Amino acid sequence: MTSVIDYTELFLTAVVYTIALSVMSIIGGTLVGVVFGFLSARRLEAPHWFRAARVFIDIYVRIFRSVPPLVLMFLLYFGVSAAMNLSISMTAAVVLALTLFVGAYQSENIRAGVESVPRGQAEASAALGLGIFSRMRYVEARPTFAVALPSMVGQWVVTIKDTSLASGIGVVEATTIALTVRQATGETWLVFLVLGVTYFLINRGVALLGSVLEKRISRSTSRAQSRAALV
Repeated sequence: MTSVIDYTELFLTAVVYTIALSVMSIIGGTLVGVVFGFLSARRLEAPHWFRAARVFIDIYVRIFRSVPPLVLMFLLYFGVSAAMNLSISMTAAVVLALTLFVGAYQSENIRAGVESVPRGQAEASAALGLGIFSRMRYVEARPTFAVALPSMVGQWVVTIKDTSLASGIGVVEATTIALTVRQATGETWLVFLVLGVTYFLINRGVALLGSVLEKRISRSTSRAQSRAALV
């Protein structure tokens, strides 16, 4: 019988692939969430077309927060191919499914951050004649990310764990290889212990990155508030 050690190189390759899936999904979902979150937030003197955007975003958020990511993967990989006669790769199906799923949650995180900005700041910026996009950039961005970042980092961690669902459609990532090694060696406890530790280490790295970003944003916000107090 083969040993778990014999599969080290294969497992490490799968871990790298898992990280790649995670990074692509996190970047895509975060970008979607930031755009949709800023557009869906209720604010003073927003353009009329923001209302239509809010309706669309609300529907998107309700749908993709309610459907499990594994079901989305099945729909995209098997459903799209059958319904539209299109060929979509397993990797694309996983990344797109997780991007849509993450985007829905990050949109709500960002929206909550925008709506936490003190009303007085919004009124002052409107009185100064700043347009809606200038207000987003110069007034809302810093406090929004200061509030939203902890929840955003939490969603990044969830996304990394959700990549394990990709094994459901046959993607060869860390969990898939772990199942293969377990079947070949019979070392159930050891194999899944190694897999669990691997996910733990990856997510600890993400959590540490989040802590660094939180401190930088906090310092930046404090400096901006100090300068504003001196004006």
